[in-house]
Amino acid sequence: ARIEAIALPATVRWHPRAASTARAMLASTYPQTRVYRSARQMWRDHPPPDVGTLGIHPPVDRTRGYRKAAAATYATGLLLTLAISAMPLLVVAHGSDWLLLLVLFVMAWQAALVWLIAQLAKAQVPRRPPTEGRRR
Repeated sequence: ARIEAIALPATVRWHPRAASTARAMLASTYPQTRVYRSARQMWRDHPPPDVGTLGIHPPVDRTRGYRKAAAATYATGLLLTLAISAMPLLVVAHGSDWLLLLVLFVMAWQAALVWLIAQLAKAQVPRRPPTEGRRR
């Protein structure tokens, strides 16, 4: 086997000294190996081979949609909270409906985030493969 490409982990990429050390080590040990900044770029240039014909069925990543939804929900809630907090105090104080609306919004926002994180946690647990015949 030979290593054609490698993507540095984010923890290494965020530290310039560690990244340059890793790149130097890889260049001296594996000169033909291309080092990528992200796994997404590496997968685009080097897609994984289909191993289904070998009887190997890797799990499908079910978390991508939940991760995007959680990030969008968090950012939306944060932006709306900042927008409401930037409103003049007199505008918010004159309407008692604002406080109730704000409390309901925060509760719904937090409930949505908790649900999404629970779905992400549930997706991390590996599924048991179906058994062909149950033994007793």
